Amino acid sequence: MRNNFAGGGFAKPRLLFLKFGGIGISAPQEGAGGMRGGFFLDFARKNSSKMLKWKVLMSIDKQYNQFAKDFSDSVSHPLISRNVFYKTLGTDLLGKTLLDVACGDGVDMLYYKKLGAIVSGVDASEELIDIAKSKLQENDIKVGLIEDLPFENDSFDIVVSKYAIQTSENIEKSLSEISRIAKSGALVIFLVTHPIRQFLEKKSKFRDYYKQEKVGSVLFKGDIVAEEPSHTISEYFSERFLEKMKLIKFIEGSDFSDTSAQQVSGDYYPTFMICKLIKD
Repeated sequence: MRNNFAGGGFAKPRLLFLKFGGIGISAPQEGAGGMRGGFFLDFARKNSSKMLKWKVLMSIDKQYNQFAKDFSDSVSHPLISRNVFYKTLGTDLLGKTLLDVACGDGVDMLYYKKLGAIVSGVDASEELIDIAKSKLQENDIKVGLIEDLPFENDSFDIVVSKYAIQTSENIEKSLSEISRIAKSGALVIFLVTHPIRQFLEKKSKFRDYYKQEKVGSVLFKGDIVAEEPSHTISEYFSERFLEKMKLIKFIEGSDFSDTSAQQVSGDYYPTFMICKLIKD
């Protein structure tokens, strides 16, 4: 899931932004993959007084290829949700195999590696994967989609994902893939855009919480608009998924103060949620 934009004479920039920098896909989350279809992406930002602007009509799976280097160099990541995520994960990673689903340019993988993890990564963007590989040359980093992860069954001690799963239209399929590649006893932690936030950001006159539709989330004071399918909370806790996973922690949080999320009507509500689970 970045930079403020101040541009005279330009309309509000719009960016399809999902963490997948990558898989899912972005959202937001620096991380893109699961969702498909054509999208119009208009991203504008200010960089040392030079305006860069992209307009792309393409599949969301490959969107970040168009500006991966600039994204990696210039776009910061939400701090509040990231810090809560790191705290939830903890620091006991020494010698453990870890997969970052929606690894983007590898910035989080570097953090996990410093804690002693044997890191692997997957992202839908070839360009961001190239950047990640340049930072972590000896590690296993692949191009792939969250609904079809390119790893064998029971491969990892830890699986993490930030702002990626909510970009898939099929949450159950995405979570099933994460469960498949996790070892028995593995730790699984994912961070997603909160469904309550997605509901409040629906623009229709009559908002239907249960209807899946594309939602535009305004980020960073209007500089970025992220589009992703809306979901219900129950989609993340299907009976099929929880047959193999034990939920040990559920966290809701808000990141208005670091301008990561738009605050609709001045109300205060959760903008992200984190789930920590252990595979049976």
